[in-house]
Amino acid sequence: GSSNITKDICSLQIEEEDAEQLKLHYACAYTEPSENEDELGKEYSIDGKCSIRAHKLEDIVEARVKEILENVWNQIILSEYSDKLLAGVILTGGASTLPNLDKAFFNITKIEKIRIAQNGAIELRGDINIPQDGSCNTLIGLLAAGKDNCVIDILPRLKPWDSLDSGSIIQPYRLKYSHSIQDLC
Repeated sequence: GSSNITKDICSLQIEEEDAEQLKLHYACAYTEPSENEDELGKEYSIDGKCSIRAHKLEDIVEARVKEILENVWNQIILSEYSDKLLAGVILTGGASTLPNLDKAFFNITKIEKIRIAQNGAIELRGDINIPQDGSCNTLIGLLAAGKDNCVIDILPRLKPWDSLDSGSIIQPYRLKYSHSIQDLC
């Protein structure tokens, strides 16, 4: 997703933190073609540390967004749901904060009903901070809808010929998944 956009910007010898800031401040999923000469020479910079020509950033971001959205659309087609999306689609994730993401998706899919979900109304107990940029929405949705228990008991499999010492007790192995939401995002 959007982390790939940051990596693409890094390929221009820009530090990852600066690339992320350039993406957050200036990136756009779709830009209308401009004939304005002022736009052609425009540059973006972050705290004077690095700069990039506007058209270069647009090319990088739009190419990656197009690739991501084409892959998403291809998966929808393969799932045979492309003609069943009567209510439209909801785009979410870190890249959902990119301006004009809906226009970029429309250009590829011709779907007109597009909504952007950047943060959800889910409450979690405990000291859990959820990023409000949509970057964890998929994970939170899976956790909220999850039906499987994440704690699994695994008993050792004994064969009939195995013997147990007197007094030995078979204890189930208990696997616990204890990651924070921030670790999983």
